[in-house]
Amino acid sequence: MNINYLRIFKTVCDEGGVTKASKKLYIAQPSVSLAIKELEKNYEVKLFDRISRKLILTAKGQQLYDYVTDILPLIDEIDEKLREGDQVGGRLRIGSSVTFGNYYLFDIIQALKKEYPDLEFQLTIDSSYAIEELVANNDVDLGVIEGHSHIDNINSRVIMEDDLVFVKSRDFPKGIGSYDDLNGCEVLLRNLGSAHREIFDGLMKAHDINPKIVLESISTSALIEGCIKGLGVAFLPHKFIVGHLEHGLEAIAALATVKRNYFLITHQNKYVSNNMEIFIRELEKIK
Repeated sequence: MNINYLRIFKTVCDEGGVTKASKKLYIAQPSVSLAIKELEKNYEVKLFDRISRKLILTAKGQQLYDYVTDILPLIDEIDEKLREGDQVGGRLRIGSSVTFGNYYLFDIIQALKKEYPDLEFQLTIDSSYAIEELVANNDVDLGVIEGHSHIDNINSRVIMEDDLVFVKSRDFPKGIGSYDDLNGCEVLLRNLGSAHREIFDGLMKAHDINPKIVLESISTSALIEGCIKGLGVAFLPHKFIVGHLEHGLEAIAALATVKRNYFLITHQNKYVSNNMEIFIRELEKIK
């Protein structure tokens, strides 16, 4: 089995054709075509149907792609781990949800850079769903997300929790004494696809409430600013609003505080490297 042929095959699948794969890999198109032919010859199967100049995976091709997607990251880790020895250094790829990234991640990185100057970081901050996809595809080494993972090949465990609260400006004209008062009320929300938003939508569904969404944003700062200006009610982490209470923001005591968990996630086949271990240890110090 030629590992390079398998890498070429996967790239052809991911890129949707030989031409794009050759550009991605910086090799000639005939070399890409040869790799596919050699794989088909070796396994005595047809991997692609060629329809209207498009390559469509056959059932056997899809089966090989599924295996290759799991195998190649493990091969890369073998090479990385054997070269790594017991040293801490090189690159660590970390994915983080927006809230965790904004509030906690940079402090962790700062502490680790002081202790391990040879360790390099590649950070991605995005929605929890996007980080799950990156972990599942081995595009990051580990991730921190809000809420449970929705992907089968991911291992997860709780690392910490925080509180989500409903807040409004003291000058907001509408009084909020119960969930019913949110019916038709202006609200400021995180974007669809965030675990934060999923919790809010679940609460509204449970209470049969239909609020009026006036702002959706990936930026917690934008939600806080809009709330201070009286645009509507927001649903935010308590730790984020503490510094803004003196600016006219207040928690709505009549609505319950919601506990929210943060999860450390890794691919189920991922070998935990020394770099990952020191990050996890630093992560576990957070209260």
